[in-house]
Amino acid sequence: MTNRVGAYGLKLAIALSIAAALPVYQALGQDSAMQTGLPPLSVEKTDLNNDGNLSQSEYNQRLESLFSERDINNDSFIAIDELPSVNNSAYQKADSDNDNRLNKQEYIMLRQQDFKRLDVNEDEVLYPNEIFRW
Repeated sequence: MTNRVGAYGLKLAIALSIAAALPVYQALGQDSAMQTGLPPLSVEKTDLNNDGNLSQSEYNQRLESLFSERDINNDSFIAIDELPSVNNSAYQKADSDNDNRLNKQEYIMLRQQDFKRLDVNEDEVLYPNEIFRW
């Protein structure tokens, strides 16, 4: 039981750190072309093996389910108004067929921009220090 509480406490600490750091990170003037403007994924919902890290596989699995949550009108596409905080240029770049909406593959490509930006050592795993950069 204490291991479970400890893992939850670690995840809570990471989530709070991310939430606290986000305005500071945005204020630093990071390259907006590299940012989607979308909020961080929930570490608790994404970290399937509870190791405190987010693998590319875990991240992609979460994106699959998140697509359905974001598709408000259930038309199998996500329009820009269904992602109110998205960076418009990142959205347009992800819209590869220029139909002003994202299919599941385009949405996943959009969200993977954040993963790639954060994965400093390019090992396809986000560690707490990399997640903190969100």
